[in-house]
Amino acid sequence: FSVFHRHIMLALKKLRANKYVQKKEKAEPIIWNSVTLYNVMQDSFFASRYVLLHVGNNKQSYDECHILTAILFNAAALVGSGESIKFNDLRLQYVDGATIKKSYFENKVVLLMPSQHSQPTSMHSDDDKEEKQHANDADKSDDELLQKATQLLVNTTNCSLRVHRLHCSLTAFRNKYPFLCTSSSDESSAAAMSLNAYPNEVLDGKLWIGDSEHAASDRVIKDLQITHVVNATENVRNFFEKSKRVTYYRVAVDDAVDEQVHKYFAESNKFIDE
Repeated sequence: FSVFHRHIMLALKKLRANKYVQKKEKAEPIIWNSVTLYNVMQDSFFASRYVLLHVGNNKQSYDECHILTAILFNAAALVGSGESIKFNDLRLQYVDGATIKKSYFENKVVLLMPSQHSQPTSMHSDDDKEEKQHANDADKSDDELLQKATQLLVNTTNCSLRVHRLHCSLTAFRNKYPFLCTSSSDESSAAAMSLNAYPNEVLDGKLWIGDSEHAASDRVIKDLQITHVVNATENVRNFFEKSKRVTYYRVAVDDAVDEQVHKYFAESNKFIDE
């Protein structure tokens, strides 16, 4: 798949570059939504580069369901305490109860996720005004808590942290990627099975790009509800063709830098669009 994929990604980069040049605007900062987090979790270095913190105070809910590798951070209990807060006061622990040391945050990207609320959906009727206001208030409360949580981390770790707020809730992520969520009792086995196991999502819920291992994985096909596959190889077989669970289109390209893959784009794009 590699050559075909490199050409596609290069084309996308050029399109994005042209878009920003034409608008004469700076590129927007990355929005860490559900899809962004899903894709980052497919990075083989995810566990060593990123720290995912659930900012909430309900340990029972956290134990019942949380995103793989996520750590519970009860920032609300510390905000406004009026005392000089030290790192040990954060009481951050791994799922197995082991205490997290300050050095754990060095050279890491910290991702903060609100545990309860999600972005408000579009509501139009008068009956929904109160619900919409409640959702907006909840998001505002989340923003304030996450800002304070960020400040607590910066002040207590004494590290140069890169901190991002995730614009999705645990509920929203779980509804979309339940296979990347687990309970505290199943954390180890679930992480071993699910981290780095899935293809990257290009179009939300519609298009993924992966390799032959992804294409051969029954779990990937089921979890992502894949129905169509473009097989961009000469000899990798169509793994689920006999069962008729997946419809295939083969692009028989050689994995070589001089392969003229552009001549296959029109037909493969037609297959994807249909």
